[in-house]
Amino acid sequence: MPLEKTIIKKMMEIDSIVKSIDKPKQRKNPCNISLLELRTLIFINNNESVKPMDIAKKFNVTPATVTVQVDRLIKKGCLHKYSNKKDGRSVCLELTKKAKENLEKITEEKLKSFDSIFKNLSVKDQENLLTIMEKMSDNSREKEIS
Repeated sequence: MPLEKTIIKKMMEIDSIVKSIDKPKQRKNPCNISLLELRTLIFINNNESVKPMDIAKKFNVTPATVTVQVDRLIKKGCLHKYSNKKDGRSVCLELTKKAKENLEKITEEKLKSFDSIFKNLSVKDQENLLTIMEKMSDNSREKEIS
């Protein structure tokens, strides 16, 4: 099997592992936040006046996907929508007090849940993996731009 096919197969296996670790029954965080929801909360927390379209662009997902996720996070009490002060027609998103208070705890819980994946990797292996993933991410972004 060519090397690229083997790599893709391993990436699919890792994707399955990540999804199995992030099942709702296994989440121990106070808001029952998924990994993808956490990614969104961190993005909103680190940026001002975030609109749903900003999330769609940042993570290369459809606006419909963002709407479902935002509605879910509002229902969980983690997000609040407010009218954009500059443009009353659009909405912006902000974390609720509950989400702000628990974001660090949720992040730590997520990181801890992935310990089993990294337990046999040395620091050097982890650094190499990160370098490779950053290159793959950069390649992906270059493809989106062209």
